[in-house]
Amino acid sequence: MMPAESVASVVSNNGRPNSAALEEELRELSRRLVSAHEEERIRLARELHDDVAQRVAVLAAELTALARESEGIPAGISNRIVKLSADVAALGCDIHRISHHLHPVIVQQIGLGPAIRVFCREFSETRHVRTDVRVSELPIDLDKDVALCLYRIVQEALHNVIQHSGVSRAAVTLAMREHDIVLNVIDCGVGFDPSASIVGASVGLTSMRERVRLVNGRFSLWSKKGDGTRIEVRVPRYTEL
Repeated sequence: MMPAESVASVVSNNGRPNSAALEEELRELSRRLVSAHEEERIRLARELHDDVAQRVAVLAAELTALARESEGIPAGISNRIVKLSADVAALGCDIHRISHHLHPVIVQQIGLGPAIRVFCREFSETRHVRTDVRVSELPIDLDKDVALCLYRIVQEALHNVIQHSGVSRAAVTLAMREHDIVLNVIDCGVGFDPSASIVGASVGLTSMRERVRLVNGRFSLWSKKGDGTRIEVRVPRYTEL
């Protein structure tokens, strides 16, 4: 329930809704929801990295040791142990990858452009979707919230490519255009009617729109059945959050 003081703030002196105050209240609520979402991602990433990944690593080491000590046992069992060891090691790599995607510290470590290149390369390798990436030089002092927003848009948009487009190729471009940072994610898949309600896609699109709105950006989508989809995000170079 909205606090009494908040309710009062969105009602003008004549008893009518104060649209500007209401918009600000909704904006603040959205910001809190996105922040809570990111905090939960960080918690899950740390739990995966510090607990689950470590336990899997121990299991992989034990299986490797067991494979070395398997002399004298049937070859079939020995081969199964070796395969299990390899499978567990691969599982550990997957856990690390998921952890890094949940909490992409790489964006702060190496910058937005390189981080997007790394993500798209891993996406291409694991999802078997060729992703062409073009990233122009970006400001070195880019706001961390803007950088995280654009990185999350790339993640969500490429996830939608896998789930809905039915193609094996996509393109990502990121560049400065006058006073805006412009991101495009394009696929030549089946496309869809943007006015129709597609449950899986609509949730992701709503999340992307809200993230972009919170950094004072503009979110645009073009799609047509049989003619692919293009998502464009424009964020001002300098923006007050």
